[in-house]
Amino acid sequence: LLILSLILCVASTIAIAGEKGEMPPLYEGSADFQKLKGLAGTWEGSHTMGEETEKVKVEYSITSNGSTIVEKLFPGTSHEMISIYTERGDKISMVHYCSLANQPKMNLVSSTDKELKFDFSDENDIDVTTEGHMHALTMELNDDNNLVHHWTFYENGEPKSTNTISLARIK
Repeated sequence: LLILSLILCVASTIAIAGEKGEMPPLYEGSADFQKLKGLAGTWEGSHTMGEETEKVKVEYSITSNGSTIVEKLFPGTSHEMISIYTERGDKISMVHYCSLANQPKMNLVSSTDKELKFDFSDENDIDVTTEGHMHALTMELNDDNNLVHHWTFYENGEPKSTNTISLARIK
């Protein structure tokens, strides 16, 4: 009876999916979005902030039928941060869920074969004159296995520092 119930459940699920149509094809996106998707995997390297350097791990995954890229910085640590990259039309945006307890939004403002530059979006609810926040990100895509992030931190409305993360793909 249990096996018959499972068979009927699976058959009805397939029938309902057929009635509602097929899943949409996997989202491909623009050439720049494809560059970001190519980062999927695990990366390790070093994070330099001022004079301090520490080991870092970064994980990239693709979700939501290929339409979203999730970046985890410092996964499993107390200062783990997540950035979500999406594309609407020809515009790539990201939201950085920062350990500073804010969520700056950035838009892709320029790209080359080896570089993607994101800058602070007008769609933010961050007061740039009073709230410290990540304001820009430049990603250097040196080759398929080497990546450098340059995060620009703003404080009191001015750039205060650039944090550099140098990474090599480990899988």
